[in-house]
Amino acid sequence: MKKYLLNLTTILMVAIMSGGFVSCGDDDKEDAIVNTQSSSIIGTWTWIERDGSYTFSMRITFNSDGTYRSIIQENSSNDEEYGKWTYDTNDYRLTLTTISGEKPEAVTFTVKWQGNKMTLIDPDGDVYGPFTKQ
Repeated sequence: MKKYLLNLTTILMVAIMSGGFVSCGDDDKEDAIVNTQSSSIIGTWTWIERDGSYTFSMRITFNSDGTYRSIIQENSSNDEEYGKWTYDTNDYRLTLTTISGEKPEAVTFTVKWQGNKMTLIDPDGDVYGPFTKQ
């Protein structure tokens, strides 16, 4: 009986200790979500706003080779830019380096995820989106 209680106590202690390790695993789950979002950023994202007769839309396509292309339409005018992108899965940072202008310009955005929607926040706190994946 004493041996049975000792084995039972050992099993319970192991179960309690492993439960403590498992319960601290929120970071692992969050990393898995971020990594999934990093690979799912590839594709075309669209943001459209309408206010009466005014229409604004922005479409960004992130390619798997690290390049991007964006088209901004404001009523009847269009603006296009392209460049390179990187996404840091550790701190939710998306860096766009525009190479379509006179000189390359890099802007780093904080990315907020809500399901299949992505919102970008620039260093000044300006919010772009939410973008929806097409």
